[in-house]
Amino acid sequence: MFADSQLLLRRVREVSLAMIERAETVVLDPIAAATGEPGAPLLASTDPPLPADLLREAETWRRALPGLMKLDRYMQRALSLRRRAIRNLIAMSHAPRGT
Repeated sequence: MFADSQLLLRRVREVSLAMIERAETVVLDPIAAATGEPGAPLLASTDPPLPADLLREAETWRRALPGLMKLDRYMQRALSLRRRAIRNLIAMSHAPRGT
């Protein structure tokens, strides 16, 4: 059970990083932002304008966050399974042995 939870944790971390990297590939289109087209960055029309690098980072997190929140449930479950496996292992090591 411990190994299963470790594998699940590793997979969730890999998927999380992939989601963030995929969100980083978004090219910000100032024309789409100005016209309010779907997929345009929400922060493009701030006053005063945000620097491009800050705008890109904010847009990356805005796009990745919904998926990351869903993955958080799986990570919490894997952590719970790992804690339970550790408790069971400790309990078994303290259990009286038969003669």
